[in-house]
Amino acid sequence: MRRKSNNCPEGQFGPLYNVTGQGLDFYRKKAKGGLASMSTGFLSSKADRQAYGAAVEAAVREMQAKALRSLVFEQSPSCASGSWDEYPSEAVRRQQLTALLSYPAKVRKARTAQEWESLYVAAMPQGFVPSWEREATAPGSSIASND
Repeated sequence: MRRKSNNCPEGQFGPLYNVTGQGLDFYRKKAKGGLASMSTGFLSSKADRQAYGAAVEAAVREMQAKALRSLVFEQSPSCASGSWDEYPSEAVRRQQLTALLSYPAKVRKARTAQEWESLYVAAMPQGFVPSWEREATAPGSSIASND
């Protein structure tokens, strides 16, 4: 008789992983009757079983990598650029360019309706004239000459 190499409860072989993944969802939908029904059903070929095993392995590895990332502290650089670039001046230049390009959007977003109206009146003191009226009153236009 084969000896168990882990301290699992009777009937369980290996650790229990509460894993989810896109690849596993496909197999879990098919395996409503458990793994025994999977071996006689759609996982009857060796390639299908290997694909299922690869999906489980990928999900477990992703879960372990996520747990490791939550424990490992990544040290940030102590320079003005805030990056590990070989040339920090390039990183600073990118930060400044991004700040310059995003500033107009911040200013526009902060304006109130009254500010927009005052800017509009200042830009167009005679008021708004639709393009069809401007064309109609323009000298030499076909509409103005028909009157």
